[in-house]
Amino acid sequence: MIKKIKSSIFAKFVLSFLLIILLFGIASYIEYHYTHKVIEIEEEIMEMQDFQLRLANLEIDHHLWMIGIYDMMAGGEAPQLGDHTECNLGQWYYDITPQDYFKEPYKAMEEPHTKLHSLGQEVVQLYQNGREEEAIQIFRKDVTPALNSVRENLGEMIALTETEIENMKAEKNDLQQFSDRIFIGATIITLLLSALIAYILTRTTVGPINSLVEQAKEVAGGNLKNKVKSNKT
Repeated sequence: MIKKIKSSIFAKFVLSFLLIILLFGIASYIEYHYTHKVIEIEEEIMEMQDFQLRLANLEIDHHLWMIGIYDMMAGGEAPQLGDHTECNLGQWYYDITPQDYFKEPYKAMEEPHTKLHSLGQEVVQLYQNGREEEAIQIFRKDVTPALNSVRENLGEMIALTETEIENMKAEKNDLQQFSDRIFIGATIITLLLSALIAYILTRTTVGPINSLVEQAKEVAGGNLKNKVKSNKT
């Protein structure tokens, strides 16, 4: 009988312990899952910030391109201007597939960028041929507006990317808070369940054991008429 009681108590403790481990394991998995998603979002945010920096550098490249023409008209050497596919912006432009959120300004930029380079080459050629006034007129009337259009398109893409970054930061914070709430809630439930299991085990094991001890004492005292009773545990 004693062995049977011990075996029953051990089984209850094992099952209770496994249940607690299961709950804690589920909570840990949920916390890991959402933490992993948060890390993925953080990595994507960093990539988008790098993308913003690249767009800003492409804008700077075309400022330098414009300065080269300015220098020529101020008496410096004529710049070597390639077409719209050879500059850093052109190489980037035709090497990517735009994401939906910046597709509109991306497509709108192709025409003024193409025009910018062709007009720039025309200005340099006119200036070298001695048609300086005509070159200056084209520069002021056509080249400058085309450059401003390219700058506006790049600026719009940077702004749209910033909006995406802010949305992703908000999503990351929501996921982080949800993950924390799940983990804290599961921890509290696990603690409460542990306390409940401990209480139930105490009621179902300590009570019967004490009863058996009392009955055993009576038998040892010579009361052989008293039967040892045991409820299944």
